[in-house]
Amino acid sequence: MESYVKDFKPLNMGTFHLKKGEGVLTLKATDIPGGQVMDFRLLVLKRI
Repeated sequence: MESYVKDFKPLNMGTFHLKKGEGVLTLKATDIPGGQVMDFRLLVLKRI
């Protein structure tokens, strides 16, 4: 059975600082306009 393939677009989430060591990174919606939130596919972290 085939499934619908979505056209995901990149979104720059800006710069944020992480403390050294292990931790938990959580992505959550702070606002839900129209009762729907985006579909999330991939997160890439780039060390600067």
